[in-house]
Amino acid sequence: MPTSTLARAPTSIYWYDLETSGTHPASDRIMQFAGCRTDAELNVIDDPYVTYVSLAADVLPHPEACLVTRITPQRANREGIDEWQAIRRIDEIMRVPGTCIAGYNNLRFDDEFLRNALYRNLMDPYAREWQEGNSRWDLIDLVRATCALRPDGIAWPEEDGVVSFGLERLCVTNGIAQEDPHDAKSDVEATIGFARLIRKAQPRLWDYALGRRFRNAAGALLLPLGEHTCIHVSNRFPNARFCAAP
Repeated sequence: MPTSTLARAPTSIYWYDLETSGTHPASDRIMQFAGCRTDAELNVIDDPYVTYVSLAADVLPHPEACLVTRITPQRANREGIDEWQAIRRIDEIMRVPGTCIAGYNNLRFDDEFLRNALYRNLMDPYAREWQEGNSRWDLIDLVRATCALRPDGIAWPEEDGVVSFGLERLCVTNGIAQEDPHDAKSDVEATIGFARLIRKAQPRLWDYALGRRFRNAAGALLLPLGEHTCIHVSNRFPNARFCAAP
């Protein structure tokens, strides 16, 4: 694999997680946000930001979401701030130059909720992701790649003989504390803890994956077509195949 196109390490990584009223980014809403900034070596360098977000009167949370997160509409409205206030503060935090915005399955879930919330509140839904040298990244695909390509040094939980990539299961199996699963702050702490484990166990793979967080890295790897052998890691492939295919 060529390494000449690897990007430099980010100035900082902002790890975040959301708890939401459902699974549809356009119609459901954020009910809790938590985020924590680390340096490139995964040392915490700032106080975490945690907030509940109150719901508009026309938003009805999905009952299963309330059961999983234990956040009722009454709690969100009692302890939360207005959505526009929360989103303005979140956008401000994430716009710090040189920030890599990261999470666990954030590219397919959390980022989409943020984009919709920013758009709904008349703010740029994309600027924080690319301006001022910013980027975004998702730990879950590195976890899948680590299991498929460099599994040593990490215990991999299985369910019916198939590896599980659920954050809670991974943390329990590897002795990483997760005080309150499906609480946004606890999930952020667990994500950082597992990131540290991968970085320690497989530092070269960590550096390689983080260095390809910009979208132009894919083009540099794939072109000219057929010149390099590539592995595609994605949830499009089943866990039984370690979510990977050539």
